[in-house]
Amino acid sequence: MDNFGADPTVSMDSAAALQKAIDLGAKTVFLPGSYRLTQTVILRGAVCRIIGLGGWLDYNSKASPDLRIEDAKSPIAIEHFASINGGMEMA
Repeated sequence: MDNFGADPTVSMDSAAALQKAIDLGAKTVFLPGSYRLTQTVILRGAVCRIIGLGGWLDYNSKASPDLRIEDAKSPIAIEHFASINGGMEMA
């Protein structure tokens, strides 16, 4: 995710970087840290896997929900997160 500007140290918001990776057609998004999200990230298009390494999404609980599944082309696996603080929803 560093290619898109995501910050795995929760110092800066990573929502736009995560959304950009998804919207550019990434099938797998690897998040090796904990990430601050201040807005909901929409899972859509080609993405089919979001993988963490035991870190957190929305460390400070600023987004609600953190992830929303909309218009996905296939099932989406979300794996290996300690917590997704703002939760998830299906549109």
